[in-house]
Amino acid sequence: MASRRDLKRAINAEIADVIDHCYDIVAESPEKEAKMNEIVDASVELYDKMIIAINNYKTADNKGAYFAEIEASLEKELEGLNQKVTKL
Repeated sequence: MASRRDLKRAINAEIADVIDHCYDIVAESPEKEAKMNEIVDASVELYDKMIIAINNYKTADNKGAYFAEIEASLEKELEGLNQKVTKL
């Protein structure tokens, strides 16, 4: 199990990578800006959701399983966002 701090750092880094990729695409193809902004907004919402979930760890009975579930959810959501980016 990763520590809360490490998990927060990983979330921040991985979501920042998605957002940076979106901005790189907008720089190359300005016509895709509206679609990329939607993905950036979804990334920010995912970040907020993940941080709230991590901060609510005290409600979990099994903290290890709770954080593992958050990590799995993050990977699944990030995969979806990355697929949207590459599709465009």
